[in-house]
Amino acid sequence: MRLDTRGTAFVVYEDIYDAKTAVDHLSGFNVANRYLIVLYYQQAKMSKKFDQKKKEEEIARMQEKYGVSTKDK
Repeated sequence: MRLDTRGTAFVVYEDIYDAKTAVDHLSGFNVANRYLIVLYYQQAKMSKKFDQKKKEEEIARMQEKYGVSTKDK
């Protein structure tokens, strides 16, 4: 089964309980033959992914600069 995503929407709730209700009750809801996936946005998790990517890019630059390879020959 292949899921085809058509877009992303962000909804900001003033009340955390309203956000929890949305996650609890709208996830899996069918709209126009498409199912909603409702998640909490976790800024700390997203920034960790960004930081990790930044570190990996820096390591790759250093390996290239000094001619170091981590690949098996």
